[in-house]
Amino acid sequence: TLECEISCIDLRPFESTSFSGNDSMDIDGSGPSRGTGKSHLVAVGLWDDFSVRFLDLNESSNTLDQLLHINLGRSVDANIGNDAEEQATDSGQHMMARSLCLVTMESQSTNSSPAVSNSSSSSNKVDMLFVGLGDGKCISFGVTPPESSSDEWLVHSRKEVSLGTQGIHLVPFQHGARACVLATGDRPTIIYLTGGNSGSNSNPKLCYSTISLTVEDDDEDEGHASHRNISVNVATPFRSSLLFSSTNKNNSSLCVADENTLRLGMIDDIQKLHVTSYKLGMTPRRIAHHEAGRVYCVGCIGGAGEGAQIGGEANMGNCVRFFDDSTFEEVNRIDLEPFEMILDVTSVSMCTSSSSSGENYKPFILIGTAYSYPDEDEPSQGRVLVVECNSGESGNLKSESEDEMVTRFVRHVTQMPTRGGVYSITPFYGGTVMITVNSKTHLCKLNLSDNEIGELTLVGAGHHGHMISLYCKSLADEMSLKGGSSGGKQLAIVGDLMRSISLVEYLPKHQVIEELARDYNSNFCTSIEMLTDNIYLGSENFANLFVLRHNADAPSEEARVRLDTVGGYHLGEMI
Repeated sequence: TLECEISCIDLRPFESTSFSGNDSMDIDGSGPSRGTGKSHLVAVGLWDDFSVRFLDLNESSNTLDQLLHINLGRSVDANIGNDAEEQATDSGQHMMARSLCLVTMESQSTNSSPAVSNSSSSSNKVDMLFVGLGDGKCISFGVTPPESSSDEWLVHSRKEVSLGTQGIHLVPFQHGARACVLATGDRPTIIYLTGGNSGSNSNPKLCYSTISLTVEDDDEDEGHASHRNISVNVATPFRSSLLFSSTNKNNSSLCVADENTLRLGMIDDIQKLHVTSYKLGMTPRRIAHHEAGRVYCVGCIGGAGEGAQIGGEANMGNCVRFFDDSTFEEVNRIDLEPFEMILDVTSVSMCTSSSSSGENYKPFILIGTAYSYPDEDEPSQGRVLVVECNSGESGNLKSESEDEMVTRFVRHVTQMPTRGGVYSITPFYGGTVMITVNSKTHLCKLNLSDNEIGELTLVGAGHHGHMISLYCKSLADEMSLKGGSSGGKQLAIVGDLMRSISLVEYLPKHQVIEELARDYNSNFCTSIEMLTDNIYLGSENFANLFVLRHNADAPSEEARVRLDTVGGYHLGEMI
């Protein structure tokens, strides 16, 4: 008899101690029946005790002896034996178990499909204890059974993950050759083990994959269907070829239920995002993908070399490196001048010439830099580099031998010196680009002659009215390069270091950039984005997001020149 009431119980056997059958309800009758294995222990969760206990099911004893006491409030690994009183004094958080699951999980190679068993490769099996709590948290332990009669049961590798806000019910099921666990709640999640196979230096780790369960609600008033996420209260695995003819004999389907509906379905193959790392040997500062040239353009900061110590400060050499977007093979590299640092890299499509037959557009990479001299608080010099990248796929380009295709190249087309640092470059309408240089905003266009010699020039006088213009954004893209925005105006937003966001308009007739409205709040912008012609998103240095709206149809001039704050969100992380 235990001193507290039982909240949950599980006696599923571990594979290391006893053979375990499949827990799926087999409607076809062709699979293994439930309960074919015999367990040596039972896991019990107690009310008001905030603990889980392993009790012995040895037939030689008439009583259930306690094998292990696990206090859920512990923040360290609980390698404990029979001394329950010592663990009861733990001062950790009070958490009561609502669901328990004993399961032997098997890790498989991430390169193979989880629905296919690879019997030729060795796998790593780990006995696990999962504890579902009433507040949406799931606690996992690795379980080590005793190797001899004198040893004790041990738990280790405690991990706590928040899977939602509702109580969790744990349901084990079979997905291909691996055992998985479904955690129900407002965010139903599948838990599985990966990594740690032979030939791998990494240890096995638990992965959590959220199930996408959506339902369409027909809105008769609006005349369209909306999607909403559903929570899962209870679930059970089953197998039936009558419902799902494509079900693999080793796969289990799931029956899930919420407050009103019972749903039957299948789990797709568990997908994992594969990440490939390429060691640069330098510190990356800016990156842009140039689709036309099939390259990644990466601005890097190198180490201080010989003779770099000038005026007591290190001159960190900056360079721009170009990598193939599929093989990551380095195509070319451009080294910048001493004290020159990279501020922005952008892939744009610019108008190179105009004629009666139309306008000619070509893709380029624009690089904005600044010269950071030790005796200057604000850069007084900078430049914009225009670079052309060839993808090497054009069939009409021939080398001198006429038998070999022209190899890929990176060509420095032209450059434009500026009186300050080029903090931001963004594509603009009509095949032009808008740049910010210190406190000024300029429009630039490219003129390319027949011999491919280009010249980047400023258009008009630009706009002056900021402290430091760090960012500029517009809605210009490949579909709207030749015209204006949806309202016929050529609009852009500028993010200032201290004076938040302002809305500007370019007037082609007068070649003037004019300010239409601004946010009068003092936001130190870290990033901005133009969502629509009148809705703008920004982030500031206090880890907040804010949304601004421009009311161009306001009756008063005072309202038309002001950007109203219509939303805010504390993200808690710097953007």
